[in-house]
This record gives sequence, structure tokens and C-alpha cells, in this order.
Amino acid sequence: NGNQLWSQVFNGNSQGTDVGKFLAVDQSNNVVVCGNSDSDADAATLNDDILLLKYDGTGNLLWQQSYSATTNSDDLVEELRINAANEIVVVGESDSLTSNGSNYDFITLAYNASGTLFKSFRFEGIAALKDIPSTMFINNAEIFVSGGTINQNKQRDLVTIKYSTDPNAGIGSNENLFTWNVFPNPSN
Repeated sequence: NGNQLWSQVFNGNSQGTDVGKFLAVDQSNNVVVCGNSDSDADAATLNDDILLLKYDGTGNLLWQQSYSATTNSDDLVEELRINAANEIVVVGESDSLTSNGSNYDFITLAYNASGTLFKSFRFEGIAALKDIPSTMFINNAEIFVSGGTINQNKQRDLVTIKYSTDPNAGIGSNENLFTWNVFPNPSN
């Protein structure tokens, strides 16, 4: 009938910028919102965290989680998915602050329905430069992530990774890594 049923506002502890970027509804009709939350109120510092909020169907906050890498620099979300077991998978980029300046790596995070992080995967390309995921697909315990990585010639290559959250699968390292040059430099 067009009536607003509920609304919630999230304002992080630091009073910095908080932005929702993705949302999904799980099998129990709970709403999961994923975005970024600035861990301080200083707009000049780059230290956003990945933020997850889970609400029940009536808008009550069930839990919140944030992810911040040990470097306390930018961790940015790119995509959110929920599988049939209500496990939440988030993919984004995380700055590892190398001597080259910003060095974003793929970060893939898997949370159970209660909000506990149970798997995390990090991918750094061979040139240790910007690695930015752009899409993800999940199939039960399998996670496929694809995006771009900068190679040694400063050209972007396409990278696709398959992970498993199954502890018996033995997957989750770069042994399942595939890369393709999609925009080679014609002058080389």
C-alpha cells in the first residue's frame, strides 16, 4: 500500500562518513546491508572500514561487524552475496600500504549467519600494485571472484579466483588462480 514499514539510521562511533553500498535479503527474510564506515571524522585520512549490518524483518539490528586490515588504511566493499545457508560473502579491496604507495589487494570475507567471520582470503598480484575486484559469484561453499590486477608492465590483467569455504576442500590459495591479459599494450 506504499506505507513505510521501518527505517534505520547508522552513525558509526567516529562520526565519520558511513555509506551503504549493497543490500541483500537472506532465507530468513533478514536484511544485510554492506558499505563503508570511516573510522575517524578526518576526511583527509584514508581509513574506511568494510561495514556489515544485519536487521531482522521488522528493522531491529541483529548485529554489526566491521573489517579493518592491520594497516588501518582503506578497506572498501565491492560486492555482497548471501548463499543458501545464509552465509554472507563480501568482496572488496584492502590497501596494504607498501613502499609503492597505495597497494590494493582483493579481500574476500565469509561470515556465518550470526556475523562471525569464518574465512578470509587476500590476493595480491605479482606486481604488488593495485588489485581491484569487480564481481563475485557464490555457489554454496565455492566463491568465484574476478577483477583486475596491474602487471609488471603497468597494464591491467583480468584475474579470476576460485575459493572454497569448505575446510576439507584444500582450496583457497593461488593454486586456483587464472589470469588473462585483456588490454595488452600494443607498443610492447
